[in-house]
Amino acid sequence: MIFEMTLTILILSIVMAVVYAGIASMTNTAAGTNVRLQNLDEARIMMATVTKDIRTATSPQSGTSAFVNAAPTDLQFYANLNNVGSAASLVHVYIDASTQLVETVTPATVAGGGSCATWPCLYNTGMKTRFVGRYAVNTAANPLFTYLDVNRNPIGNGTLTAAQLDSVRWVQVSLSVSKTQKYNTAVMSMENTVGLPNVAYQQNTG
Repeated sequence: MIFEMTLTILILSIVMAVVYAGIASMTNTAAGTNVRLQNLDEARIMMATVTKDIRTATSPQSGTSAFVNAAPTDLQFYANLNNVGSAASLVHVYIDASTQLVETVTPATVAGGGSCATWPCLYNTGMKTRFVGRYAVNTAANPLFTYLDVNRNPIGNGTLTAAQLDSVRWVQVSLSVSKTQKYNTAVMSMENTVGLPNVAYQQNTG
């Protein structure tokens, strides 16, 4: 009798262990799917915002590059974005230490804070900061930005020099987003190559 009860308990324990493992696996799968969808939604919003704004890049005057700084995870450029006067604003897109994608827009001003209509302008007041998205895991080895010439060939390696900035005609945005690795969720990656119509027009017209 005791042997039969022990055997029954042992069998029930095995069945319960199998059932529990199945439930845990289904729960983790569902949670992982939810995380992947969150990463995808986050990546879509971030990609749409960044590529739209990069497309507005423009040279502030003839012979001046549209780009101030072009690094793997840090891009600073002049753009026709939220312009106060007729001069271009200064836009800065970067990944901060908390893996957040941040964008700042600083309007062109003159001494005293008025709007600037004629270059050179000042960019030291009125900066507005926008939080674009979270969980961006790009690094220098996995760049957010790759800069391309007129033939879509990569320019340089790492941060571009002042001479190389003038050659940028396209910006390839390769966004990697990862909220958590808890459920063995792979990094969500999206890529888009952005043309610079203002820069191309300015170059073609001299």
